[in-house]
Amino acid sequence: MRKRIISLALALIVLASAASFIPFKAKAEINYSCGENAVWSLDTETKTLTISGTGAVTGLQIRVAPWSDYSSYIHNVVVEEGITSVKCYLLNCTAARTVSFPSTLKELSFTAFYGTYSLTDINFPNGCSIEEYTNGGNATTNNLQTCPWYTSQPDGPIYFQDVLYCIKGTKNSFTDITVKDGTDYIFPYSFYGCNSLKSVTLPDSVTRIGYSAFRGCAALGSVKFSSSLEWIDKEAFLNCSALAELDMPESVYAIGVDAFTGTAWYDSQPDGLIYTGNVAYKYKGTMNPDEQITLRDGTLGIAGNAFYNCNIMRKLTVPDSLIYIGTNALNNTRLLTEFSVPDGFLYFDEQALGNTYFTAFYFPASVKAVGKGLFDYNSKIETVTYDPGFKLDEISDAMFKMSKLKGDFYIPDGVKSVGSEAFGWCSSLTNVYFPRSVETIASDAFTLGSGKNLSDIVINCYKDSAAHTFAVDNGFKFVLLDDTAEDIDFAAIDAIISKVNSINRSLYTEDSLARLDAALSAVDTDASGLTQSTVDGWAEDINRAIEGLQMMPADYYSVDEALEKAKALDRSLYTAESLARLDAALSAVTADAPITEQAKVNSWARGINSALKALEYLPADYSAVEAAVAEYNKLEREYYSSVTLTILDQRVAAVKYGLKINEQSRVDSFAASINEALASLEAVSVTLRNEPHGVIVSATTKEIKKATQLSVESRDPSDFEGSNFAVGGSIVSMNFYDINLIYGGNVVQPDGTVSVKIRVPDGVNPKKCKVYHVSDDAVDPLVRFKNTIDGNYIAFETDHFSQYALIEVEPYALSLSITQMPYKTEYYTGEPLNMAGLEVTARMSDGTDKLLQDYEIVMLDMNTVGKKTVKLYFTFGEAKKSVTFDINVSLSPDFVRVTSAEIIAPTALKYGESSKLAVKVNDGAERYSVVWSSSDESIATVDKDGNVTATGRGTATITAEIINADGATVTATKEISCTMTLWQRIVRWFKGLFGAARLMKAIEH
Repeated sequence: MRKRIISLALALIVLASAASFIPFKAKAEINYSCGENAVWSLDTETKTLTISGTGAVTGLQIRVAPWSDYSSYIHNVVVEEGITSVKCYLLNCTAARTVSFPSTLKELSFTAFYGTYSLTDINFPNGCSIEEYTNGGNATTNNLQTCPWYTSQPDGPIYFQDVLYCIKGTKNSFTDITVKDGTDYIFPYSFYGCNSLKSVTLPDSVTRIGYSAFRGCAALGSVKFSSSLEWIDKEAFLNCSALAELDMPESVYAIGVDAFTGTAWYDSQPDGLIYTGNVAYKYKGTMNPDEQITLRDGTLGIAGNAFYNCNIMRKLTVPDSLIYIGTNALNNTRLLTEFSVPDGFLYFDEQALGNTYFTAFYFPASVKAVGKGLFDYNSKIETVTYDPGFKLDEISDAMFKMSKLKGDFYIPDGVKSVGSEAFGWCSSLTNVYFPRSVETIASDAFTLGSGKNLSDIVINCYKDSAAHTFAVDNGFKFVLLDDTAEDIDFAAIDAIISKVNSINRSLYTEDSLARLDAALSAVDTDASGLTQSTVDGWAEDINRAIEGLQMMPADYYSVDEALEKAKALDRSLYTAESLARLDAALSAVTADAPITEQAKVNSWARGINSALKALEYLPADYSAVEAAVAEYNKLEREYYSSVTLTILDQRVAAVKYGLKINEQSRVDSFAASINEALASLEAVSVTLRNEPHGVIVSATTKEIKKATQLSVESRDPSDFEGSNFAVGGSIVSMNFYDINLIYGGNVVQPDGTVSVKIRVPDGVNPKKCKVYHVSDDAVDPLVRFKNTIDGNYIAFETDHFSQYALIEVEPYALSLSITQMPYKTEYYTGEPLNMAGLEVTARMSDGTDKLLQDYEIVMLDMNTVGKKTVKLYFTFGEAKKSVTFDINVSLSPDFVRVTSAEIIAPTALKYGESSKLAVKVNDGAERYSVVWSSSDESIATVDKDGNVTATGRGTATITAEIINADGATVTATKEISCTMTLWQRIVRWFKGLFGAARLMKAIEH
């Protein structure tokens, strides 16, 4: 993120709250100095106060300045070129009308303008960063708004170059405002009180919206945000109740506490983690116990208070994109025992990790700023480490307050100040090592409260350093570090290590990486007696190891796979042109490409595969088809039956021409199919009838001569009385026929198989009829024919005529079997049974198999898990047959288990009184059963449905055992107090003494 720059115009008016956090500035410690190189002079004639020199102007207290005695003479203030910082009460105690700042000014605190009432003209540079942390900001604002400069401004938005300062005039008169182009910052409270404001359009130049900027704008329903917006301060849109939609730019990474609380947008969000843009805004509602949350990829920030008081959150996983964690974002998440931020993370706001319970934390080098009280009241953290490249301007106020830091702590080099209570109450610390860079240390940095300090801590410091002075002045033990050691320049080693960290290790061989790691392991910047030559030697060794890194070879797997496919080809099947394209793709491959050319290697594989896919087959050989069609064309069609000719015609018409050689088998099948139809041609058939008895015999002319006659005689069933008709079922009706063929007055047999059809008599069910051949064999008089139904005829084939029985039989089922399982045998709890695909077959008494459809299913419990047996019943007349198969029931993916339960019941019942109990379980729980019991049934009984009845006097504990579908149980209890009147107790006593019957008899008499 770019450094936050606010114009000096904003410096004259921006007054931020004490709670505001600025990632790009740190608050300096006032040391009552005017600056090491800053001087002032006063020209009483021109009434001009001039500040000149270089560097910072510091140390001017409220109502106290070197020029306090001359305040009435000071009408003009000029800060000359060379001054870079003004962080003091510059204009206090003056009657300044004009102020001018130099182009060299880079830092400004708004305390500089405290007590200013007379300003009429301000000259300031662009590019000055503003420290918005200040106490008394409202007073400064009010002072500016009473200055002539302010009163001369017209009504409407007031700007200081790139800052919208406020709305002047009758605020309720503004309904729609478009902020001018080039505006960078919306000042805190700038729209506060604009109750009629309905819409605001921000230009794409706006990067930050100040705290409470639109607070309480109840009519504000439309905000067009800037595409460059990065930061929205706390309470910026608090109680903007009409704001129902947010089109948050992807650039926003920081959102303050309650920025959108009280908006229609927030109120409409469902419970759970709420996002706006790329910021995790807030967890709404109640968390589940041991909640584990993973922020979505692309998340840039966690807003202020986002997970505040989520003290049952067990784990929070953040993506590599995260750069910001807001004020109190994770405060009081006490089950969060581990947490880390990714490389590239930038900003921690105030108390972002306060009151958490993780024991260790690591700062990556990317961190730029840490707000006050980062680990405040984290009573578990023991170890804090940081990347060697980690740089910080200060250890902020209360940064480790109340933490359990143990042993030695090394303040990172580059830190300039240590804030108030920074290590307060850190009683487990033994040594703190201060670098030379530390310039100021708050007097209570190591406080124990009540004016006491942590007396056991040893300050490790350099002689005459700020830390040395602090230790002496505050009575701390101290150890002076070796100040005579060579002043070593670590820039080269830092640069080379930074270079190593940027290396993509996945590109290099293990051996060369091992040599690099060995060179890195030799580096020990804390070693005693360290010399510049040693450090430079480390850098040279590491650099040689870097230069000696050997690239991993590219992965040729996809190329090898493509080459194998090409090698396995039968090249005789393809055209020369397509093979030439394949050969060109193969010739492009070269060996031993490095991993950096992996894309090129992959392109070779794609080229080969594309050429393989584009190979063109040679035409198929149709010579066999052509020969078969030639035979077809020679046929004398009048000699063959139309049925077999139709089949032959269809097969010839089915030939598909133009197929390639890869479908040669299909072409050959066309030829085989035609040849088979040619061989199967049948001569024209002859049909013989005997209409009185409805018997028809048909055959080809090859089997029965055309002069043959059919003789059919119906026989009396009584002629066969006593015969053994073992037909496999109950005989309903019987008809007997004597069928013969007559040729030349003689009975003859057909020459081959003929087809016979016997008409079923009226009233007889043809579906239950079978044809039997009646023989002279007393042991097996009937041979059943394999017959079919043809209209109202029974049809069968035979090669021998004699006597036939047409018998109507009612068969019965011998057994059932499942011939095909249903498609679905795996179920989740609660799913209905699905019998689709199930086939059940009955083996009938007549030897046939019957596919069954109508069945009954025995009820199954589909709400519990495990193997289940499905039982099916089939009814045959008065008999029933059953068959079973197994299914498996598992927990559904969205199954919610009962984890907590509460009995809803009255706390007291009178004797004989009953109440229906209920169980309240956690949201979403389903598919469970309840088993009720009473601790003392002489006081209260409870039935299986949860009906409780008072049966005596005293307190009974009612228990509900909730059994989940997976067998897990949860128990809930409820104490119920039961009361009895004196008379009820007497009656009960007598019942116990004499028995209920005797007592009632005594009462009647």
